[in-house]
Amino acid sequence: MKYETFDVYNYRGDKLKEKLESYLSKGNISTIIYSNPNNPSWICFTEKELETIGKLATEHDTIVIEDLAYFAMDFRKDLSKPGVAPYQSTVANYTDNWIMLISSSKAFSYAGQRIGSMVISNKLFTQKYPDLKRFFSSDEFGYAMIYGAVYSLSSGTSHSAQYGLAAMLKAANDGEFDFIEAVKIYGDRQADDGAVMFYSNSDRAETLIHITYSWDGVTSENPDTNPIEYINDDGSYAMYVRFNDLENDQSDELTWYYAAGKLSEIDDIVAAVALAAGSMDNISYTSADFKYTYTETGKTYFVLVNNGATVPSAAQIKAGVNYPGGTVIISDSVATTADVENIFNLTGLNDNTSYSIYAVTEYDDAGSMTFSDIKRVNFTTLENDTPVGSLIADQTTCANTPITGLLLNITDEYPGDETFTVTGSSSNTNIVENSGISITGTGASRTISVTHKTGASETCTI
Repeated sequence: MKYETFDVYNYRGDKLKEKLESYLSKGNISTIIYSNPNNPSWICFTEKELETIGKLATEHDTIVIEDLAYFAMDFRKDLSKPGVAPYQSTVANYTDNWIMLISSSKAFSYAGQRIGSMVISNKLFTQKYPDLKRFFSSDEFGYAMIYGAVYSLSSGTSHSAQYGLAAMLKAANDGEFDFIEAVKIYGDRQADDGAVMFYSNSDRAETLIHITYSWDGVTSENPDTNPIEYINDDGSYAMYVRFNDLENDQSDELTWYYAAGKLSEIDDIVAAVALAAGSMDNISYTSADFKYTYTETGKTYFVLVNNGATVPSAAQIKAGVNYPGGTVIISDSVATTADVENIFNLTGLNDNTSYSIYAVTEYDDAGSMTFSDIKRVNFTTLENDTPVGSLIADQTTCANTPITGLLLNITDEYPGDETFTVTGSSSNTNIVENSGISITGTGASRTISVTHKTGASETCTI
């Protein structure tokens, strides 16, 4: 059998049509075959790419064999419910010239039985090709495929395996079997290999993304107009850096950070990069330290605003007062020396609150006062935890005898003066009234006494 191939990796998006048409236009291609999702690259064709394949297949009377061995295993969306959107992406939406191959060993974890499914479109099944009579007893495509090819290849498959797959398909369609849950480990393992992060404090560094899974896809983007948004598909990711225009023998610098790890650890990765960048330290419930270094000696100004406020200009940062779109919470200025770290102590903050701090240095550049690039850092203060009381064992007492001297120790990570309010209530006021619960003491140590009603005898929870 003669065939031609090309690596789709370099022909994603609009490039796919031109490349595929260069083969089909020769007139000697009868079939297109691919796997989607792909193994081992895990590339998934987009709807636009599947539409391109489908339209070209119809135009050139070419059959598409779609290998869906990893059926519904694009774990970025929930494809576990047959008949309920979203659905498995397929070229069948864009042409009638299609065949689907579905393996049981991947999607259904039914390996070892050597069984799968072939689905043929109604139109293709009844399509007649005169040349088929040279090899088979019928010129009808579906008949020739089933009895001339599939039967001879699958006649050794046991009945039990066939009934087993049929039962799983029925259970999945009846909503009794979540076939995706059992294979999510593949997605977890795949995703856990893919978390990377680029970061720079400089506003001359910009992130770019592109839907195509190729290098030139992202590098062709304009950093000024490229939208940073979530792409629910394969894509590429890069960081673009602008350096200043330099004369001979001049230099420029920019610090950037790169980190990689498991996707499940992305929050830790972000924290590690932030720590390496050295911008924020000692973040607590009501305070934080902002660390700042610049390459020129001058005067540094900063303002602290709530996260989401309008980005201030260098002049607005220097002014240190409220500006359109931003309410200044803290502002300050200090003389700074080149390459010497300065630490600004931020106090009086609210717990579990997101802030943005903007800093700029004004320095003498050959007799002209110049502002540095604006440095922006976002951070969130710690969330106030709920105070926790120590466990007190169940108590038993005789009638008309109070329970006294129960010690309650309170643990609270939030820094303060330990002015806790401790109250008690009874689940059965016929036994112990709320007024019969006495709590004394101050700070983190309290003493509890319980006096039940005269003559009462029963259990209750305090």
